[in-house]
Amino acid sequence: MNRIRDAREIRGIPIAELARRTEIDESHLGKALRGKRDLKADELVRLCYALELKDLVALIPKETLKRLATLNRRGPDGTAKRQGRIRPARWRDGR
Repeated sequence: MNRIRDAREIRGIPIAELARRTEIDESHLGKALRGKRDLKADELVRLCYALELKDLVALIPKETLKRLATLNRRGPDGTAKRQGRIRPARWRDGR
């Protein structure tokens, strides 16, 4: 969490703005950045993308990124939902 907190502070992004960009509740995000709450895998990936921490995303197995991208495209009823939020191919393939 220190790298994520430091990246946020260096970029001057307020927690409220980061919460908006990542669609994570502001109070949950603040607690996570202080080490009082764990992040889910998809929340961690969204934070890395929002803060442009490509090296941290590279540590996440490709299969996990694919699964998360699939989950974010389909709602419980199978309809499209939040498409394009996680784009592992863009960073992994250099596109």
